[in-house]
Amino acid sequence: MPNGRLSLYNEMKRVSKYAAVLFDYNERRSLITDIAEWLEGGDYFNFIGSVEDELQKQFGNLKIINTGKRSAMYICKIE
Repeated sequence: MPNGRLSLYNEMKRVSKYAAVLFDYNERRSLITDIAEWLEGGDYFNFIGSVEDELQKQFGNLKIINTGKRSAMYICKIE
């Protein structure tokens, strides 16, 4: 996991009292999204492939709610 995401997760835990929520794409993204993310050159493909495991490891309690065809809320309860 890149240090940037680890720092983000640690800050989420630090400033959250009960839960932290991420809203992002789910694993069912469109071809247009794939192309845009590839052109951007970011870490998106690694993130989406490992977000569930990373959040579960960092928070110990994760609920994923698909909010649309290609989006989800990742709800991490602070323990």
